[in-house]
Amino acid sequence: YGIPIFAFIPGAGSKRGPLHEGLPTLEKHRLMNPYAAGIELIQHVEGVYVGDQGTEGNLLENLTAYENLNILTIRMESRLLQSGQYKLRPDVSHDVFRLQNTRVTANVEPSNTAARSLGSITMDNDAYGRYRGEVQICKRDLGADHRVNVIGRVIEEDIPLLSLLKPGQT
Repeated sequence: YGIPIFAFIPGAGSKRGPLHEGLPTLEKHRLMNPYAAGIELIQHVEGVYVGDQGTEGNLLENLTAYENLNILTIRMESRLLQSGQYKLRPDVSHDVFRLQNTRVTANVEPSNTAARSLGSITMDNDAYGRYRGEVQICKRDLGADHRVNVIGRVIEEDIPLLSLLKPGQT
């Protein structure tokens, strides 16, 4: 009937009474990262409101960047990968998200070629030939591969965001 639909996500701060459990529209968002909850809702409704106090961690800025620029912010821990903007390749891989323009000509020695879990950030090493330097984020658990270095991981709180990534997205 053309009625606009809006939804609420929990805030990151203290929750108001009487229950102090937050005010999300969807129960599954109650204990979820507010940013991940907001991204999920933005894909289905006209607008999202923060139902509680607390927009720490650039929540509003990150939601706006997603809605206006299609930029999904994911936090990571890595000793090699610089923070910044990366774009996903438009071609889809079953196991990993592949980052565009990360291949290098310099040597990438094999190091930490351990098993890769969901959210692991990896870089192909010299043994992968022309793919040397390509960076990926694992979509699922994968075994160790002597051609792939584990260089970091998506922080645990942001793992739910991986399911919301789309090919070609920044």
